Amino acid sequence: MSVSRHLPDYPILLAGVSTPVVKGLREMGLPVTELQDDLTYLTGYQSSRWNLLLVGSQKCFNEQELQILSRCRIPIIDLAEFNNKTGIGRTIPELAKKANSGVEQFNSQFVVQLKTRIQQSGGAWIRL
Repeated sequence: MSVSRHLPDYPILLAGVSTPVVKGLREMGLPVTELQDDLTYLTGYQSSRWNLLLVGSQKCFNEQELQILSRCRIPIIDLAEFNNKTGIGRTIPELAKKANSGVEQFNSQFVVQLKTRIQQSGGAWIRL
């Protein structure tokens, strides 16, 4: 599997991501921080090509949290896009409900999809 040679300056933030995915990302050497219930933590993160927030497919947010997400200055990737047939994640307003897709799994396909999305968000992913 690929791992990042240049680790992000800031951790990859996780909200409601499945335990196997969290464990897999950590085993790959990626710095991850799981956000708990308080999304106001996001307001302290500056815009950077490395910062991103991964949202688990079964995570949903209340109205106040959606407002925080709409002002969030880091890329948000809804992992539901990795599980559904269309390959499209939920929009910020749609994050009020759980995705119809299953729970994300950590496997080689997940890593490839994540690599692609990180590159699209401006990050670098280099095969060692």
